[in-house]
Amino acid sequence: MLTLKVDPVKCDGCGRCAVACQVGHAFSSGGRLPVFAAPLLWIRQSGDSKRIEICRHCETPVCADACVAGAIYCDAGSGTVQVCADKCIGCYSCVMDCPFGALCLQEGLAAKCDGCRDINGPLCAKHCPTGALQTAADSRAAAASRRRGRLLLTGRAR
Repeated sequence: MLTLKVDPVKCDGCGRCAVACQVGHAFSSGGRLPVFAAPLLWIRQSGDSKRIEICRHCETPVCADACVAGAIYCDAGSGTVQVCADKCIGCYSCVMDCPFGALCLQEGLAAKCDGCRDINGPLCAKHCPTGALQTAADSRAAAASRRRGRLLLTGRAR
């Protein structure tokens, strides 16, 4: 299971993660440099605090539960949460329910971090100079951390 550890306190807002995301996906889509798509993560800043909005690839993704078309699913092979564009109807339910702000609509369809599953792991974490984005070694501990974060962000108790 892919697990991304996010520490916004360490983020200096340099944007290397977003550039790595854009470049990596541009080259993986055909070997030559096409027009860049939008990155699949965002750094939001409010005053001195930063929020890194990226998919945490949750064990039980809220976005998948919210998806009325069944377009969001957990891929057992890569351990990531994926969007099937052929099924997406662009209803925005996943975007509204994700507690991490990790989804958006691009060209009318849901878009989110795919974990760089075709590129050998998350490039954002590999190129983050401060360690604000890391792949977690212990997926159970990281999954528990995501669940705690989700509960804190949404105010939901389970």
